[in-house]
Amino acid sequence: MKKIFRQFGTGFKSYGTALTFIFQNGLWYYFTFPLLFNLLVFFGGISLVNSATDLSIEWAINQFNSLDRSWVLGDLT
Repeated sequence: MKKIFRQFGTGFKSYGTALTFIFQNGLWYYFTFPLLFNLLVFFGGISLVNSATDLSIEWAINQFNSLDRSWVLGDLT
């Protein structure tokens, strides 16, 4: 278990070193575009899920509103 935490700590410390290396050697170009693409996919996915949710709620409401309620109330209507 100690080995896992030690390796996690090494990886966490190496992240700062890696970022320094990326920007010192002009590799930021290869770092920026995948980051922007992932952000685009993330927010696009959220937008699609939001739209699908809205459409499914609207569909369900329309389905329930179009039901014939006479079987529920019987002769009371």
